[in-house]
Amino acid sequence: MGLEKILSISGKPGLFELTAQTRGGFVAKSIIDEKKIAVNVRQNVSLLSEK
Repeated sequence: MGLEKILSISGKPGLFELTAQTRGGFVAKSIIDEKKIAVNVRQNVSLLSEK
């Protein structure tokens, strides 16, 4: 797994992996417990590959 798919989402603890893109944002999976969440395009998201 490369850093280009690892995300940090403001307001959410932990790191997430980008799994799919949707019309209004994308779906991310928690690295720790593997729960999937829907992320809106209006949320602040940071890619670890950009830091």
